[in-house]
Amino acid sequence: MQERRPGFSENNPLEAYFGSLFVFTISYLLGAQFFLRGHRGWGALAICALLLFAVWFFWIFALCINSLVIKALQTFGLLQKTPVRYLQDVFVWTLIAIFAGRLAVTHSPLHWAGMACLALIGLNVAAAMLLAFTHESGT
Repeated sequence: MQERRPGFSENNPLEAYFGSLFVFTISYLLGAQFFLRGHRGWGALAICALLLFAVWFFWIFALCINSLVIKALQTFGLLQKTPVRYLQDVFVWTLIAIFAGRLAVTHSPLHWAGMACLALIGLNVAAAMLLAFTHESGT
């Protein structure tokens, strides 16, 4: 088996595309579950179309606010050695975990999407911890 450097997946465009699609999908499912209650037919279709843009706008706004918070923290001397992309990852995946947790407690078919998302986030955190510990002990 060929050994790879720890940052290999960070520079992998497929991970970025699938991660972005995953984030958008969970956000969209939560919005659909919230806004589609009681709507049928053309009204539901219109809401779904508007929701695509609303979720996109939400993430643009959230990432802008996140950027300002990171700059403010670094201005006050906090988290200066931590790369900005890691701080953004923590913010995004915390929001996604909250969204998935909300989906997981619903009594709808989307319950399983929330549970699967929480399981994947847990596996990702476990893999990151394992990588950190093995990389630390190997040097």
